[in-house]
Amino acid sequence: MAQLYVLNTTIRDHEIAWRWLGDSPRTQSIKAGQQVVVGGDLDRPRIDAIVEQNVLYGMRPAADIPREKGFIGLIYSIDKPVELDKIETQLERNEIELQADADERRENIAAAVADNVSRQTGKEVKRLEIEQVETGDVRSPDAKRDNPTVAVGTEYVAGDTAPRHRGRKSSRAG
Repeated sequence: MAQLYVLNTTIRDHEIAWRWLGDSPRTQSIKAGQQVVVGGDLDRPRIDAIVEQNVLYGMRPAADIPREKGFIGLIYSIDKPVELDKIETQLERNEIELQADADERRENIAAAVADNVSRQTGKEVKRLEIEQVETGDVRSPDAKRDNPTVAVGTEYVAGDTAPRHRGRKSSRAG
């Protein structure tokens, strides 16, 4: 018998699901940032079945973490917990990947808004600034909503127009 450890490196709880031939589907909850033994003590074919079914959804082996690129939400290890250094490495990588993804989405939104305004007005938008402001901690119902806690700006710049702000800018045509 062996054990399958699964680590959830996301900020949301996850329901891992699997099914063995002839049985009804099973699930197990893994809280955000938590590592659990999935399914209890299992024989190797059952562990392999759980892994095979969840690799399709991005679960990766702990041994591959140093070589993997990008965001990984679930990491597994057989017979021993995922090591702390691999957990730290992936948590840092996930944060970088999520930030880069958010930056790209904001740039795409700015470019799309500029294109839409240009089409509606018949005049080319040469520069557009968008600011996203979030207030309070959205996870806390008692948070004060009148003090900004996050403010992020994106500047869209068309053609050879000089940007007003240093750093990231979107220069894509919609």
